[in-house]
Amino acid sequence: MFYAIDKVSGEILLSINIRLDNYKNSYNKSLRYNCCGCNENGDKCNDKNVTFVNSNMKLSHFRHSKKAVCSASKDFKVFNTDFYKNWFELFKIEYRKPYWFNINLEQIRNDDNIIMIRYSHQTVETIKNVEKYVNENTKIIWILSLENRKYYKIHFYNGCVYIDFKGNKNDIPIFDNNKSIVYLDTGFNILLKVKLESYCHRGQEIELYYMKDF
Repeated sequence: MFYAIDKVSGEILLSINIRLDNYKNSYNKSLRYNCCGCNENGDKCNDKNVTFVNSNMKLSHFRHSKKAVCSASKDFKVFNTDFYKNWFELFKIEYRKPYWFNINLEQIRNDDNIIMIRYSHQTVETIKNVEKYVNENTKIIWILSLENRKYYKIHFYNGCVYIDFKGNKNDIPIFDNNKSIVYLDTGFNILLKVKLESYCHRGQEIELYYMKDF
């Protein structure tokens, strides 16, 4: 997770700021913090022995002291540094803008286009907050990870290709076809463009694109 509470001062600490601010003795492994996340059932997480992990390979973060079903803990599990790095480096630096919703991420944009690159599932709030910036001449282009989405299979039927998602974490139906264009990154040289307006009992219709064409 990316934030915790100082047990003495009650201050909320963001892990991303600790290196910059050299916050107290946060690098001391014996220090413990309170988790400020929540369990899925809505109760506060009662872990009062969270530790700071000064990771160079991944994003600095706080770690629970025990196995806890905590939403704040899950946030870190779906952050894939390599996924973002590989995509962001494809674009010239002048098009890479800080993303206000999470300063560790970026959005690719010029005057007419915005590309949002995301590994994790998106919430309704996040999608709506981004889609509200669409104007009559543009759409938001989303690059989402297929690796982080569960599906039964990708199959052909009557000249069309479908992907059949499973589980209740499928965020694809949330995107507005009039405001968003969604691509799924397969991890290879093929992107799957989701036809948001085309869904049936076989699944979500998709189109295949080579990375070089994208």
